[in-house]
Amino acid sequence: MLGKLFSVRDGLKLPALWRWLLTLAGCLLTGLGLALACRLIDSQSLRQTLAQGSLWFTALFLALACAVFALLTHSLFIGSAVTALLSVLLTFVNYFKVLITSVPLSLGDFTLIGQVGNIATLNASAITFGRNSILAVMGVVLWLAVGCF
Repeated sequence: MLGKLFSVRDGLKLPALWRWLLTLAGCLLTGLGLALACRLIDSQSLRQTLAQGSLWFTALFLALACAVFALLTHSLFIGSAVTALLSVLLTFVNYFKVLITSVPLSLGDFTLIGQVGNIATLNASAITFGRNSILAVMGVVLWLAVGCF
C-alpha cells in the first residue's frame, strides 16, 4: 500500500479522490477561519462573533470562494491567500466606514475610491486598529503560513 503512495523518486502521490477531499477540507477550514476573523474585526468582540448565527453562512460562502480560486490556480495556498486578502480588506473597509459614517459598505462606495486619501486625512482619529483586529490579522497570517507548508 505505501509503495503505491510513496517512492523516493516521485515523492508522495495521493489518489485523485484523496486530493479532492483534502482540498475540500482545506477550503472549508479556511472559510471557517476567515469568517471568524472577519466577524471579529467587524464586531471587535469574541463573544459577539461566536454568538452570531450567520457565521456558518459566511464560512460556507468564503469556503466556496476559496475553492473557486483554488481550482482556478491549481493551488490551495493561492486560493486561500486571495480569499483571505479580499475578505479581510473588505472587512476593514466596511469596519472603518461604519465607524465614520454609521452606514455599511455598499457598491456605490467604490466610486469614491479616488477620494480615499481625503477621507482618511479628515477622519484620521477614528482610524485605529483595535486589539481584536490585530489578533484576527495575525490568525489569518498564521493560518496561511501553516497552509504554505
